[in-house]
Amino acid sequence: MLYKITEIADLFVDACLRNDSGELMFLSVYGRDTALQQFIAAMQLRSNDGGIISFSLKPTEANNEPARIFVNVGNPDRFEKYSGRLPKDNLFGNLSHIWIYDPVLIRPDKGTKTGWVILNQSSESAESKNLLTEGIWLLYKKLSPVPLLDDWKEEVTRLHNAICVTWMTDSNYPPVGKISAARLMIDDQFASLISSMIKSGQIGINGELIDVRTDARCKGAEKFVSNAKSVLKPFLSTSQYQSMLELCKGEEGDFFESKFEEMADRISAMPKTYDTQNIADPIVSLHYFMGGSDWYIIEKDVEDGVSQAFGYAILNCDLMCAELGYISIAELVEFNIGFQRVELDLHFVPIPLSEVKNLVERRYGQVAA
Repeated sequence: MLYKITEIADLFVDACLRNDSGELMFLSVYGRDTALQQFIAAMQLRSNDGGIISFSLKPTEANNEPARIFVNVGNPDRFEKYSGRLPKDNLFGNLSHIWIYDPVLIRPDKGTKTGWVILNQSSESAESKNLLTEGIWLLYKKLSPVPLLDDWKEEVTRLHNAICVTWMTDSNYPPVGKISAARLMIDDQFASLISSMIKSGQIGINGELIDVRTDARCKGAEKFVSNAKSVLKPFLSTSQYQSMLELCKGEEGDFFESKFEEMADRISAMPKTYDTQNIADPIVSLHYFMGGSDWYIIEKDVEDGVSQAFGYAILNCDLMCAELGYISIAELVEFNIGFQRVELDLHFVPIPLSEVKNLVERRYGQVAA
């Protein structure tokens, strides 16, 4: 499948990759030298000087794709180019082929701990998915601020891929043409989380996984681990989850084990989307907080519980704008401002929404919306 660049005549694209902001990362384009040079020059100029800050791709064949696919150029100074020339006896005459790409695709940025895996095949096949997964693990080892052992691969990727990896096929700007890609961006908490995983027994310093069920220091660990993995993990930030996992080993281990079980049971029994729409004063089951912001969760999402929950939100102590609405717990637990992160209140006891508003009124001295 080929795509025409609508802004410049006689240019054809067989692969295009954008980042999650829609900016160009890689472009494989064919055409005559004059058209290619015109396109490259146009990307370097400002729009009021005849340049282009974006362009669109139009499929040459009818298919299920959009009629036009839009690509933002972004900063053109970051691009590198690799060019070649097709044999003269091809069907289309004297044509050149150029790759335009951001160098981070081939040289991971250790400063930002960001790297990419890119394949010249679609992500639909099992082979390409395996290759992307293997490539991501190699990036983990290259960009990690602490050494990683290959025996840790399954556990580390299981816990961290949801936070650190963007599979571009699932993004708002999927790859165009016969190409697939994934991006790894390791966050600042990664090193401390790896340390917590070692201390909690999830991974061993000798490269072997440790079965915490045989560790006498953590009574009832089997039930704790299964609940944490299957129920609680999506409702906690990674740092809170790892902290609680480590605290389970300490003097307050019994408290945190029972808290994991209690919260898991509460989440399992929570109403789902629309279950409380006819209840005048529904029960609030969960409370999240950060600074002067609070989120009180009434319903979990039908699908996985965290994508589109429903509850009562107060942001920055602003009661005038406090409201009922849909809340993405998945996004909430990833949110942070500096060292502040949104946390699940482990001491909150389910109460009716009216009582929540009374608590807020007493706390702030104003009437909650």
